[in-house]
Amino acid sequence: MIAGSATLATSDGVVHTWHYRVPITPAPVRGHPVLIVLHGDGGSGNGFASAFHPFTDPDPDSTIVVTPSGG
Repeated sequence: MIAGSATLATSDGVVHTWHYRVPITPAPVRGHPVLIVLHGDGGSGNGFASAFHPFTDPDPDSTIVVTPSGG
């Protein structure tokens, strides 16, 4: 699996971080489903991405997981 994080700056200068986990298995014709976890606790989304990693690999129909950090 490929895991990491990225940031996105909004027009008002606030920087938001999001974490992702992407399966390394080839995507089926219909693509991989995407699970966006909106946890709402205001903390880092990194721990939430880790909690869902059993669903991302090695199943060929596994899921891409995206978890934004609160802020």
